[in-house]
Amino acid sequence: MKYVLLMLTTLLISSVSYSAVYQSICNSCQNERDFERVAYTYAGYFEEQRKIRRFSHSLYVYNYNLGLVQKFSIVGEGYGAVGEPGDTDIRSKPLTSFQTKQFERAYSNLKSYTDEIESEIVPDSVAQSAYDLVGASYKVNDLADYYKSSQSLSTYMSNFIAAAASITGKLPSGIKLTVTLKFSDHSTVVLEATGLDSEGNLNLKYLSGKDADNNTISERAASYLNGTYRFSKQGEAGIQRFLNAASRSGIQITYGKSNSNGVRLLGCIDGICKITTVATTE
Repeated sequence: MKYVLLMLTTLLISSVSYSAVYQSICNSCQNERDFERVAYTYAGYFEEQRKIRRFSHSLYVYNYNLGLVQKFSIVGEGYGAVGEPGDTDIRSKPLTSFQTKQFERAYSNLKSYTDEIESEIVPDSVAQSAYDLVGASYKVNDLADYYKSSQSLSTYMSNFIAAAASITGKLPSGIKLTVTLKFSDHSTVVLEATGLDSEGNLNLKYLSGKDADNNTISERAASYLNGTYRFSKQGEAGIQRFLNAASRSGIQITYGKSNSNGVRLLGCIDGICKITTVATTE
């Protein structure tokens, strides 16, 4: 009797379908296979969680950087009475016409958001150079505060969130944008923007930078230990910005000449500068 009752209970629970809507951001997804990999990853997670319940989930995978979206239906049959897992079916599904329009609206507002940021030169009152951001988190935060204060950017972000949320009924999360900023000294920096919301909030993370002479501007202290650099366009002002960035990274470089053992020097000839270290003598 207990065995029959257990079988009936298992069959009844197995017939109950658990449904949910999931969202995933995949900024590296560019083709069908990329999106399918994300779907199969989620399917594996669902299979581990299903136990004896059947599931029928919808998964939306977004690449907002390229304006791409893919919807999947992921259905699992749950475990049978003898504890054997059923099959999981993964199928690509078209968006409704409403969802397509809303995604286009969301993408358009997000693109306008990044376009506005990238179209202007960062005010000198915020930062004069990408070098200013190295080893100075307060400068990166000043940049974020500057963009938070923009009414037009807040409007674009609010419109994006409203449109994106209407696609699935869930607020978008995990949005990561890559933006390239320009400075008055003709340097540029690539930043990652996260934590975006309808209030205009965002967090910025330094990724990479270049100066007017095409030197890489790195946040890594090791990048300032040696190497050859060009300052033919920036001149003395660029050299000083470079030295200050190195100092904030914990690397002290002497510009010019020194006879002190172990001192790291920056020597320049015709705009080409090289870092060397004075040899230590016994």
